[in-house]
Amino acid sequence: MTPAEIAAACLADEIKPLEAADQLLRAYQFLPGQPIWAVTGGPQGPLTALYKATDEIDRLGYIGNDADWWHVSVREAKRVELVEAQLRMEQPVKAACRAIIAAIPPIPPFFDIETAALQAIFDEIPEFRDTLRKQFEMSSVTKRENTGGGFLTTIAVPDSAQAVTTHQLLGYETEAHIDHLRHGLGFALVMKEGRLHVLDGYSLGGENTSDLDFARIGFSIRKPVLKD
Repeated sequence: MTPAEIAAACLADEIKPLEAADQLLRAYQFLPGQPIWAVTGGPQGPLTALYKATDEIDRLGYIGNDADWWHVSVREAKRVELVEAQLRMEQPVKAACRAIIAAIPPIPPFFDIETAALQAIFDEIPEFRDTLRKQFEMSSVTKRENTGGGFLTTIAVPDSAQAVTTHQLLGYETEAHIDHLRHGLGFALVMKEGRLHVLDGYSLGGENTSDLDFARIGFSIRKPVLKD
Protein backbone atom coordinates (compact mmCIF):
# COMPACT_ATOMS: atom_id res chain seq x y z
CA MET A 1 0.00 0.00 0.00
CA THR A 2 1.12 3.58 -0.62
CA PRO A 3 1.41 6.03 2.30
CA ALA A 4 -1.80 7.72 1.16
CA GLU A 5 -3.67 4.41 1.05
CA ILE A 6 -2.41 3.46 4.52
CA ALA A 7 -3.40 6.86 5.93
CA ALA A 8 -6.84 6.66 4.33
CA ALA A 9 -7.39 3.15 5.70
CA CYS A 10 -6.44 4.35 9.18
CA LEU A 11 -8.85 7.29 9.03
CA ALA A 12 -11.60 4.95 7.80
CA ASP A 13 -10.87 2.65 10.81
CA GLU A 14 -9.95 -0.20 8.45
CA ILE A 15 -6.61 -0.65 10.21
CA LYS A 16 -5.64 0.29 13.75
CA PRO A 17 -3.67 3.53 14.26
CA LEU A 18 -0.58 1.83 15.64
CA GLU A 19 -0.55 -0.67 12.80
CA ALA A 20 -0.86 2.29 10.41
CA ALA A 21 2.05 4.04 12.15
CA ASP A 22 4.27 1.02 11.67
CA GLN A 23 3.24 0.57 8.03
CA LEU A 24 3.74 4.27 7.25
CA LEU A 25 7.23 4.34 8.68
CA ARG A 26 8.12 1.29 6.63
CA ALA A 27 6.51 2.76 3.49
CA TYR A 28 8.40 6.06 3.74
CA GLN A 29 11.65 4.25 4.48
CA PHE A 30 11.48 2.39 1.19
CA LEU A 31 10.11 5.08 -1.12
CA PRO A 32 12.70 5.22 -3.93
CA GLY A 33 14.74 8.41 -3.94
CA GLN A 34 12.53 10.13 -1.38
CA PRO A 35 13.80 11.24 2.06
CA ILE A 36 11.58 10.12 4.90
CA TRP A 37 10.60 13.72 5.73
CA ALA A 38 10.05 14.88 2.15
CA VAL A 39 6.27 14.77 2.13
CA THR A 40 5.63 15.72 5.71
CA GLY A 41 7.40 18.96 6.48
CA GLY A 42 10.74 18.03 8.06
CA PRO A 43 11.59 16.46 11.42
CA GLN A 44 8.82 18.41 13.15
CA GLY A 45 6.22 17.06 10.73
CA PRO A 46 3.58 14.42 11.43
CA LEU A 47 6.00 11.51 11.15
CA THR A 48 7.37 12.61 14.53
CA ALA A 49 4.09 11.41 16.04
CA LEU A 50 4.50 8.08 14.30
CA TYR A 51 7.99 7.60 15.73
CA LYS A 52 6.84 8.54 19.23
CA ALA A 53 3.89 6.16 19.00
CA THR A 54 5.89 3.15 17.87
CA ASP A 55 8.81 3.88 20.23
CA GLU A 56 6.57 4.10 23.30
CA ILE A 57 4.60 1.00 22.41
CA ASP A 58 7.79 -0.93 21.67
CA ARG A 59 9.21 0.11 25.05
CA LEU A 60 6.11 -0.91 26.95
CA GLY A 61 5.61 -4.05 24.94
CA TYR A 62 9.13 -5.35 25.67
CA ILE A 63 8.44 -6.50 29.21
CA GLY A 64 9.04 -10.21 29.03
CA ASN A 65 12.58 -9.98 30.51
CA ASP A 66 11.65 -7.91 33.57
CA ALA A 67 12.79 -9.53 36.82
CA ASP A 68 9.42 -8.84 38.46
CA TRP A 69 7.32 -9.99 35.49
CA TRP A 70 6.16 -13.08 37.38
CA HIS A 71 4.29 -10.88 39.87
CA VAL A 72 0.62 -10.70 38.87
CA SER A 73 0.35 -7.12 40.10
CA VAL A 74 3.35 -6.02 38.00
CA ARG A 75 1.99 -7.81 34.95
CA GLU A 76 -1.43 -6.18 35.30
CA ALA A 77 0.03 -2.71 35.89
CA LYS A 78 2.15 -2.93 32.77
CA ARG A 79 -0.76 -4.26 30.75
CA VAL A 80 -2.84 -1.25 31.83
CA GLU A 81 0.05 1.10 31.03
CA LEU A 82 0.40 -0.43 27.57
CA VAL A 83 -3.33 -0.09 26.82
CA GLU A 84 -3.33 3.52 28.01
CA ALA A 85 -0.32 4.30 25.82
CA GLN A 86 -2.03 2.74 22.82
CA LEU A 87 -5.11 4.89 23.38
CA ARG A 88 -2.98 7.99 23.96
CA MET A 89 -1.22 7.52 20.64
CA GLU A 90 -4.34 7.09 18.49
CA GLN A 91 -5.12 10.78 17.99
CA PRO A 92 -1.53 11.84 17.13
CA VAL A 93 -1.30 9.02 14.61
CA LYS A 94 -4.62 9.98 13.01
CA ALA A 95 -3.45 13.61 12.90
CA ALA A 96 -0.33 12.41 11.08
CA CYS A 97 -2.50 10.48 8.63
CA ARG A 98 -4.60 13.57 7.89
CA ALA A 99 -1.44 15.63 7.31
CA ILE A 100 -0.01 13.00 4.97
CA ILE A 101 -3.18 13.00 2.87
CA ALA A 102 -3.34 16.81 2.86
CA ALA A 103 0.25 16.98 1.54
CA ILE A 104 -0.54 14.87 -1.51
CA PRO A 105 -1.29 16.92 -4.66
CA PRO A 106 -4.90 16.49 -5.78
CA ILE A 107 -5.53 14.14 -8.68
CA PRO A 108 -6.65 16.07 -11.77
CA PRO A 109 -10.21 15.49 -12.98
CA PHE A 110 -10.95 13.29 -15.99
CA PHE A 111 -8.68 13.79 -19.00
CA ASP A 112 -10.38 14.44 -22.33
CA ILE A 113 -9.47 10.99 -23.62
CA GLU A 114 -10.95 9.34 -20.51
CA THR A 115 -14.18 11.30 -20.80
CA ALA A 116 -14.53 10.57 -24.52
CA ALA A 117 -13.83 6.86 -24.05
CA LEU A 118 -16.33 6.55 -21.22
CA GLN A 119 -19.07 8.34 -23.14
CA ALA A 120 -18.47 6.08 -26.14
CA ILE A 121 -18.68 3.00 -23.92
CA PHE A 122 -21.93 4.26 -22.43
CA ASP A 123 -23.31 4.57 -25.97
CA GLU A 124 -22.67 0.86 -26.49
CA ILE A 125 -25.41 -0.02 -23.99
CA PRO A 126 -28.40 2.30 -24.58
CA GLU A 127 -30.50 0.68 -21.84
CA PHE A 128 -28.02 1.90 -19.20
CA ARG A 129 -26.63 4.96 -20.98
CA ASP A 130 -28.43 7.62 -18.95
CA THR A 131 -27.73 5.97 -15.60
CA LEU A 132 -24.05 5.55 -16.40
CA ARG A 133 -23.83 9.18 -17.49
CA LYS A 134 -25.34 10.23 -14.16
CA GLN A 135 -22.80 8.08 -12.35
CA PHE A 136 -20.04 9.76 -14.34
CA GLU A 137 -21.32 13.23 -13.43
CA MET A 138 -21.11 12.31 -9.73
CA SER A 139 -17.75 10.53 -9.96
CA SER A 140 -14.12 11.50 -9.41
CA VAL A 141 -10.70 10.08 -10.23
CA THR A 142 -8.94 8.48 -7.25
CA LYS A 143 -5.92 6.99 -8.99
CA ARG A 144 -4.28 7.19 -12.41
CA GLU A 145 -1.38 5.20 -13.85
CA ASN A 146 0.45 5.10 -17.17
CA THR A 147 1.16 1.36 -17.28
CA GLY A 148 3.59 1.48 -20.20
CA GLY A 149 1.04 -0.39 -22.23
CA GLY A 150 -1.76 2.16 -21.87
CA PHE A 151 -3.34 3.59 -18.73
CA LEU A 152 -5.52 2.66 -15.76
CA THR A 153 -7.89 5.19 -14.23
CA THR A 154 -9.62 4.32 -10.97
CA ILE A 155 -13.02 5.95 -10.49
CA ALA A 156 -15.00 6.62 -7.31
CA VAL A 157 -18.79 6.81 -7.52
CA PRO A 158 -20.86 7.72 -4.43
CA ASP A 159 -23.03 4.97 -2.96
CA SER A 160 -26.00 7.27 -3.48
CA ALA A 161 -25.65 6.89 -7.26
CA GLN A 162 -28.06 4.44 -8.84
CA ALA A 163 -26.38 1.13 -9.71
CA VAL A 164 -26.96 -0.82 -12.92
CA THR A 165 -27.31 -4.55 -13.51
CA THR A 166 -24.89 -5.25 -16.29
CA HIS A 167 -21.73 -7.18 -17.10
CA GLN A 168 -18.65 -6.54 -14.99
CA LEU A 169 -16.63 -5.66 -18.10
CA LEU A 170 -17.88 -3.16 -20.70
CA GLY A 171 -16.35 -1.45 -23.74
CA TYR A 172 -16.03 -4.14 -26.38
CA GLU A 173 -16.45 -1.78 -29.34
CA THR A 174 -14.66 1.43 -28.36
CA GLU A 175 -11.18 2.22 -29.69
CA ALA A 176 -9.16 5.37 -30.34
CA HIS A 177 -6.59 6.60 -32.81
CA ILE A 178 -3.73 8.07 -30.75
CA ASP A 179 -0.91 10.39 -31.78
CA HIS A 180 2.41 8.52 -31.73
CA LEU A 181 0.76 5.09 -31.54
CA ARG A 182 0.44 3.19 -34.80
CA HIS A 183 -2.34 0.89 -33.65
CA GLY A 184 -4.12 3.08 -31.10
CA LEU A 185 -5.87 2.12 -27.88
CA GLY A 186 -8.70 -0.18 -26.95
CA PHE A 187 -10.80 0.36 -23.84
CA ALA A 188 -12.38 -1.76 -21.16
CA LEU A 189 -14.56 -0.42 -18.35
CA VAL A 190 -14.56 -2.50 -15.18
CA MET A 191 -17.73 -2.21 -13.11
CA LYS A 192 -17.97 -2.89 -9.39
CA GLU A 193 -21.34 -3.45 -7.72
CA GLY A 194 -23.07 -1.82 -10.66
CA ARG A 195 -20.95 1.35 -10.67
CA LEU A 196 -17.96 2.70 -12.63
CA HIS A 197 -14.72 1.42 -11.16
CA VAL A 198 -11.67 1.28 -13.50
CA LEU A 199 -11.16 2.48 -17.08
CA ASP A 200 -8.45 0.45 -18.81
CA GLY A 201 -6.95 2.01 -21.94
CA TYR A 202 -4.67 -0.62 -23.49
CA SER A 203 -2.27 -0.48 -26.43
CA LEU A 204 -3.75 -2.50 -29.28
CA GLY A 205 -0.36 -3.17 -30.82
CA GLY A 206 1.61 -3.65 -27.64
CA GLU A 207 3.41 -0.34 -28.16
CA ASN A 208 5.10 1.41 -25.23
CA THR A 209 3.15 4.37 -23.81
CA SER A 210 5.54 5.34 -21.00
CA ASP A 211 6.52 8.64 -22.66
CA LEU A 212 2.98 9.66 -23.60
CA ASP A 213 1.14 12.39 -21.71
CA PHE A 214 -2.47 11.24 -21.76
CA ALA A 215 -3.58 14.58 -20.33
CA ARG A 216 -2.63 16.30 -23.59
CA ILE A 217 -2.47 13.52 -26.18
CA GLY A 218 -4.15 13.97 -29.54
CA PHE A 219 -6.79 11.32 -30.22
CA SER A 220 -10.02 10.50 -31.98
CA ILE A 221 -12.57 7.99 -30.68
CA ARG A 222 -14.20 5.42 -32.93
CA LYS A 223 -17.74 5.62 -31.61
CA PRO A 224 -19.94 2.54 -31.88
CA VAL A 225 -23.13 2.59 -33.89
CA LEU A 226 -25.99 3.22 -31.47
CA LYS A 227 -28.40 0.34 -31.03
CA ASP A 228 -32.14 0.76 -31.08
